[in-house]
This record gives sequence, structure tokens and C-alpha cells, in this order.
Amino acid sequence: MSAGLIFDSLLVDVFSARLDFGSDTIKVMLVDNYQVDAGHSRRSDITGEVSSGGYAAGGAAIDAVMTGADGAAEIVLPGAVWWQSSVTANGAIYYKARGGGAADDELICYIAFDGPVRSVNGTFFLDKSSIGVSTK
Repeated sequence: MSAGLIFDSLLVDVFSARLDFGSDTIKVMLVDNYQVDAGHSRRSDITGEVSSGGYAAGGAAIDAVMTGADGAAEIVLPGAVWWQSSVTANGAIYYKARGGGAADDELICYIAFDGPVRSVNGTFFLDKSSIGVSTK
């Protein structure tokens, strides 16, 4: 089972309308030696992104969805697939991609894997994740 961390800036970004899961470009990137810090708020704060064959810097775009009812909300962050890759990762970071520099991209959450996950000239699968928030 993997563990996760929601970056401190996420709720401010959502409530300030800087982050809209229905229309923004959301991406997921793989990291191998990231030093977890809930205070990180931008992709430029992240070190340790993987760099190897079959993986493009910045990761992959995903179609995130936010639903809500009865005082609760859920953000579903689909997984991703890197075909024909040689990757070793210890976690994944979801973020809003603005299309410019890494200092502009808002962080959403970090997913820690149970240990290193690797693919060697094969397929790297990342399972979906979700974030739930409730007022009850």
C-alpha cells in the first residue's frame, strides 16, 4: 500500500480558483529521490525527477475529475502508463501544468510507493489515486 501527502498549498489554490480540475491541464511526474516537504508549492521545488529512457521530463498528462455531494468532495487522479521505458521511481507527484516554467506549476499531492518500482525496457504502470475531503 502506498502513502500520500497533500501539499499545504492545495486548498488555497482550489479556493482561490487557481486550480480547476474540470478544465486545467493536470500532469503526473515520477520521482526517485524526492525529499518530501508539505510546504513545497511549485514544481520548481521538486528535485529527483526520474530521467531515463521512455520517460519525458514533466511526466504525463492525465484527466483528473472532482466530484462532490453532501458536504464531501473527491478528486480522482488517474494513473499513467509509460511504454517501452526503463524507469526506477519511489513516488509520483501530481501538479497543474501551466505550459510555462516549473515555477508556475501548482503542486497537488505526492504519492509514495512502498519501495522502488522499476521497468526495464518495458511498461511502467502508475495506478490511480484519489483525495477525499469531508465537512462531516
